[in-house]
Parts: sequence; structure tokens; C-alpha cells
Amino acid sequence: MNHDQPEKFPHEQVWRRNPAASGRTGPQTRLATDPQARAERALEMALTSMLDRLPPVPIPSNFTSRILQAVEREKADQTLKPAGLRPGWRSWFPRAAFAGLLLGTGGIVYHQIIIGKRLALARDVAAISQSGLWPAPEVLQDFDTIQQINPTPAADTELLALLP
Repeated sequence: MNHDQPEKFPHEQVWRRNPAASGRTGPQTRLATDPQARAERALEMALTSMLDRLPPVPIPSNFTSRILQAVEREKADQTLKPAGLRPGWRSWFPRAAFAGLLLGTGGIVYHQIIIGKRLALARDVAAISQSGLWPAPEVLQDFDTIQQINPTPAADTELLALLP
């Protein structure tokens, strides 16, 4: 027997036996040393004696048939469950619906942001084209010729070598 754990008082012995007889047997060592165990024992014996004084309850004549009917009803309830739906669909369906709602909302928000950026770019291009700050398209047609006439000077390598 494990000495680290206290002995458990056998309550079932009190319930099954006569309270006067059960007072003479049992774990006497624990009762002698533990006042809480004595109090529990006295409470159990008083409860058992009160329950013994109650008149016996008559069992109805159809008790067995009522029990069997309840068992049959429970079996019938289990067989009536829809075969196509697993029992756990109710746990994942709300989560999937919520995830779909979040993805749909995120897609709509992303699309609106992209459209907003494109509209802002179109407004900026329209404003620049109407401002007149850019040269006429005819000037830009001869851009390559003008660039060849006025070449940029080459970098001075000696000067660049002197830099630290």
C-alpha cells in the first residue's frame, strides 16, 4: 500500500451495510487519528440511517418496457442523421464562411486601391499635358538629330584620378 496517500474511507461499505454493523468494521487506524475522517464517518452513518427509514419506492410494472423503448428511440435518432453530412461540418462551416468573407473583402479593397492609383496617375498625366510646360511634339521628333549635333563632352579621367 502507498503510504504517501491517506487511506480512503470506504463509503460504499456504509451504504451497503447496516450502520450499526459498519461502525465496528473499517479502517480503524484512520478513524482513530484523523478527526475529519471521524466527522465524515458520522455524517455518512447518519445519512445512511435516514435513507434506511424512507419507505421503499414501488417500481412501476412497465419499467422494463419503458427503458427498452428509450433505448430504441435513441437508436432510431442515431439512424435518422443525414448520411451526406459528417458530424463535424458544423464546426468548420462557420470558419470557412468567415475566411471566405475576409478573402472577398480583401480582394475588393485591393481592387479599389489599384483603381484609385490608376485614376490618380491619369489625373496627373492630364494635368501635365494641359499645363503647357512640355515642348511640342514636333520638337521631340528631331531629338536624335539634335543630340548628335551637340554631343556631351567625355569625362576627364585625369581629373577623376586625382579625386580621393
